[in-house]
Amino acid sequence: MATNNFYNKNATNIFAFHEEDDFHYQDVIDDIICDLAKHEAKDFADIIRGHWDDPDYLDSFPGHCFCKIESHPKYYKRIGLDIKIIIGLIIRAGYYSDCNFDWFINIYDELWGTHNGIDEFIQTFQGNYNYYQITAKQAMQYSVFIKKWHDKEVNKLINIVEDIYKQYTEPLLKIAQFSNGEAIYKKVS
Repeated sequence: MATNNFYNKNATNIFAFHEEDDFHYQDVIDDIICDLAKHEAKDFADIIRGHWDDPDYLDSFPGHCFCKIESHPKYYKRIGLDIKIIIGLIIRAGYYSDCNFDWFINIYDELWGTHNGIDEFIQTFQGNYNYYQITAKQAMQYSVFIKKWHDKEVNKLINIVEDIYKQYTEPLLKIAQFSNGEAIYKKVS
C-alpha cells in the first residue's frame, strides 16, 4: 500500500524541501527565522523560537513546530478584551523522502487562553459575554469586528510566511491521487 509523500493541512501549496543531509533543514529553518525577523515590529509583535510537538497544534499528524509568530495585540478597551493571533510554523518529514513546511493558527486571549481558531474563540467569547458586562447582542456585534480584524491580520501574516517559504522550497500542488494512496505533484509556477 502506498501513500502521499507530503501531508499539508493549511498552506496554500505544498512547500517541499529536499534535504541534502540530516542537518541541512536546520540551516533553512534558521534562514526562515532570520527572514521573519525583518518583518518583526512592523508586521507582528514577536517571534518565539522553540520546539512544540503538541498534538493539539499539529492535529495528531507528525510534525515539528519550530517557531511561532504573534500578531500585535488587539485591545477592546470598553470590554477589557486583549487578543492576539499566533501562527506556528511547522516542518514535516515526507512519508518517503524530503519534507514540507506548513503552519497553524491559534487565537490567544489573556482570560481564556489559547483557542484553536477564530470559531472556537468566538464561541467562548459569546458564551461568556456576562463576564465582559455586555449583552448577548453586543457580544455578537463585537464578534463581527473581531472576525474582520482576525481575517485581515491572518491574511497579512500568512502571506509573509508563505512568501518566505517560497524562497527556500519548491511549491508543489497535488494534481492526482490514486486509489492506492499514491499522489502526483506538479510544480507551482
